[in-house]
Amino acid sequence: MTEQVIEKSGTKFVRIATKQSTATEDKTPKDVIVERGLTVYLGGAGMNGGYISSQVQALKKVGIHSAVSGRLSEGQYIDAAGGVTKHRYRLKRINGISNTGPYSIEADWSLSAMGISRNPPPTGQFNLVGYSFGSLVAAQSALYYADKGQKIDHLVLIGAPISQEMLSETKSHPLIKDVIVIDLKEHGDPIYAGMPLSSLVGDVPDLVYQMAESEKRQQGTGHFYYGIDGPSGDERRLSLARSLYEKGLR
Repeated sequence: MTEQVIEKSGTKFVRIATKQSTATEDKTPKDVIVERGLTVYLGGAGMNGGYISSQVQALKKVGIHSAVSGRLSEGQYIDAAGGVTKHRYRLKRINGISNTGPYSIEADWSLSAMGISRNPPPTGQFNLVGYSFGSLVAAQSALYYADKGQKIDHLVLIGAPISQEMLSETKSHPLIKDVIVIDLKEHGDPIYAGMPLSSLVGDVPDLVYQMAESEKRQQGTGHFYYGIDGPSGDERRLSLARSLYEKGLR
């Protein structure tokens, strides 16, 4: 039968069959539906801006129907400075001191912490896609869920300032099935996955310049190639979505 997509309460499902009840029950055919899965997109520092919804819509347009955006941010400047430095390495626990003394709690990289009111899907793919700072959150979340026994079908790291240590951990985890690294060197981005912290710090002036140029020209430059609103950015994000579909994301 032709695949049909059904939307209920803002969530898309795919109809796979109809079920006929037994002779002693209501004989009206009932839909048997299976949730498609979940693809979470996490944007750059601050995790706000029109480019995020544009990327989610592009993912849906190419056939990655259950794409949503998440947000786990302390603000653009905190994310870009302290957040990148701290989260580029694996963070399992948060230690501190309160009025009652020292404490140690598990770092929360769950969907709920990202403002997503869903659990990992029981069927279909579970994908995490992160851009810039968002790639660090995506990697942390993938490891968080994988350690709890949840399979991650695809972890996509775009323009990721991730450490080599955490990158290696994501690639070696048996429940993270596919790690897709998309560096933007060909567009002039100095950031690349696995780079040392010293290089990242040294590249800050270039990133500041690229951000200013991107905003001035209203066309993403270098590290911000996918991160500027507008028609050219929309086309780039659609092209990215198509490439992710070709790599197997659904």
